[in-house]
Amino acid sequence: CKVTGCGKFAECLDEGDETYCTCSSDDTQPTADFGVSRACEPTIASTDQQRIFWSLSMFLFGIGLLLTLFVLNEYLRNRVLKETVMSTFLSITIPDLVLSATYFVFHWINLLNGQEMAEGPCDAFAFLTTGAVYATFFGPPIVAACTLTVLLKAMGGYVGWVPSRVTLLSLMTLPWLVGFGIAIAAQAEGSLGSYRGLLCYNSEWDSFVTGGITIIVFFASTAVTIACYVVIAYFTWRAGRRSASAVAVANTFSVLRRGGALVATFFGTWALFIVAVIINTFHDPPPVTFEMVAALFVSAQPIIDAFVLLSTPTVRKEMLARLNQTYGDADYKSSTFRKQGGSSSSDDSNNSGSTSAGSASKDLDLVDPKNVRVTTRVRSSDTTTSDGPTPVRFRAHSVDSCSSTVAIAAPPPAKPPAKMPSSTVIVVASEDY
Repeated sequence: CKVTGCGKFAECLDEGDETYCTCSSDDTQPTADFGVSRACEPTIASTDQQRIFWSLSMFLFGIGLLLTLFVLNEYLRNRVLKETVMSTFLSITIPDLVLSATYFVFHWINLLNGQEMAEGPCDAFAFLTTGAVYATFFGPPIVAACTLTVLLKAMGGYVGWVPSRVTLLSLMTLPWLVGFGIAIAAQAEGSLGSYRGLLCYNSEWDSFVTGGITIIVFFASTAVTIACYVVIAYFTWRAGRRSASAVAVANTFSVLRRGGALVATFFGTWALFIVAVIINTFHDPPPVTFEMVAALFVSAQPIIDAFVLLSTPTVRKEMLARLNQTYGDADYKSSTFRKQGGSSSSDDSNNSGSTSAGSASKDLDLVDPKNVRVTTRVRSSDTTTSDGPTPVRFRAHSVDSCSSTVAIAAPPPAKPPAKMPSSTVIVVASEDY
């Protein structure tokens, strides 16, 4: 073997007069044609390991499937998810649904049969899994980029931008096309199939099509998502600072918290799996137990994604209001844009008490029908001075948006002045991203 060499995962042992090829680690085993190829392959999981992994993974994917279906129901009923940039979360929800449904069925069939499915069906599952994995990788950067676009457009004066249906459909379709294209390339080189008897995906990782592209896309997606949310947080902080807002710092940390939850879910659930891919690509295969744990972390992603989405304040408020209206108090008002009467009345009475007796006051509602309602109390003495209108202070009663919102508000003066003063732009940044 010193002359002819050994195959993959094999090494040449020299025992004096005799040399021969052998597998390089305990986590590899000779291939079926070892006598010819002198190559080894990763060890197959034992029957007990298979049953434990299939049972746990099916349980996690089953919960993820139920939660994902609940989230899709919210997309049909929840105004915030349908009418705002939160609709881009479909680029995360749809891959979660496909991955959960695919592997719930896969593990269920394997447990019923007591063994892994045949090669033909396994190749089909591997092809579908490849598309779902790359769609999952593209989901977080799509959401982050669209949220940043909303902020930039709002700063330019275009409040309430939402991706059109064509744009949204394109954003959801493109990652699947990329994934299926990579699956076709992997199938052409024989890299799709059963992996260590645990799942059907890439059967080997030591090629660029399987291991290389997976590593590159994962880290690129993570970097883009982090970069977008850092830029969003910076602009939110700067806008609040310019408007002398007391909540600028709070809004900044809220943006970072929401983006951090998205990045942490994506990176945390896939990190071990990517480590396993890196080890397989550049070294001998890791132990089967390590790969089982790494794949179980991936199984938990649809569950965590569902909780991250449903815990978004604007989504949660609208969902609870609808559920309360349907199953609870019939008199409950579901609109999150309206101020409750009791608090509004008390607020008005407090404001009127602080107003001087000689000055009248009134409320002005400046409403963007999709995102913003700003209710302002204006004293007549503030707008009818001899020197023309003076700046009016605006008080936001409710800003309900999944992304930052810019409200440019200036109530008309009682009498048009001879020379209009410079306009004041007030940036209201929502804490809900």
